[in-house]
Amino acid sequence: MATSTLTRTRFPSSLLVAVGLSVGFGVAQGTGVRALGGVVLAACGLGAAALWVRRRAGRSPSGSGCSTSPRSRWPTCSPSGWA
Repeated sequence: MATSTLTRTRFPSSLLVAVGLSVGFGVAQGTGVRALGGVVLAACGLGAAALWVRRRAGRSPSGSGCSTSPRSRWPTCSPSGWA
């Protein structure tokens, strides 16, 4: 492993979503305003999405063998893409 990969730490987007869910729930319970908790959750979700997009650098999931048909809303995966 290169030294740059060992010293580089990445903040997991899943942790940001989990914190947003917990804090959003706490804000909604504490203030009594559910919409305010939803705003906190949405802000954390958008932050996690931005992290994910930045890490993917424009790559699409079609490289994994999965694709979406215009007639179906569920992705279909070929077994060759799972290798």
